[in-house]
Amino acid sequence: MSEFVKWHNDLLINQTKVALEKNGFLIEIFETKEECLKSAVAQIDKNAIIGFGGSTTVKEIGLFDYLVQNDYNLINPYKHGLSREEVFDLRKKALTADLFITGTNAITVEGELVNVDGYGNRVAAITFGPKKVYIFVGINKIVLNREQAIDRIFDYAAPINAKRLNKNVPCVESGFCEDCDSPERICNHLVITMKQRFPDRIKIFLINEKLGF
Repeated sequence: MSEFVKWHNDLLINQTKVALEKNGFLIEIFETKEECLKSAVAQIDKNAIIGFGGSTTVKEIGLFDYLVQNDYNLINPYKHGLSREEVFDLRKKALTADLFITGTNAITVEGELVNVDGYGNRVAAITFGPKKVYIFVGINKIVLNREQAIDRIFDYAAPINAKRLNKNVPCVESGFCEDCDSPERICNHLVITMKQRFPDRIKIFLINEKLGF
């Protein structure tokens, strides 16, 4: 990373940090995903019941695999061989977890989280339910405001995720949202988390690297 890119990233990160803290969120900043993983593992209680929301970022930093391989008490709807009913049951159970781990589609310099969900379980858990929520996000998810966040989600993140999930939706062909009526549509719930009412509930791990989509 050039010194000029780092200068710009640092400005964005610092402004975002101030706004998030003003809105009631906890935040830690890391230069690398390795530093983030080390810190996160140290903060997770081995006895806690842990739920997950779909997040490429959580996988890219190595946290998902670490928790699976070290026998943490996971509610894991991503196990191979689960039926559709079993997956949905596990997603519901995750709403009552001690800790919910996920990413975010966008985070604004104004200190808000913006997310779009297919079934709604991820945004539901961020909003209410689990005792604590850890959100992992790369520098590439920072935008100026809600409008830029929504544009980023529908015209970049959603088509890429639809392709990743092998969904039969128009954006896989066009590369941008067409507000489709497909039964496989992954964009059904738009949630903007403006402030955090419960102290210490939501913690954001912000990493100065490009991670996720």
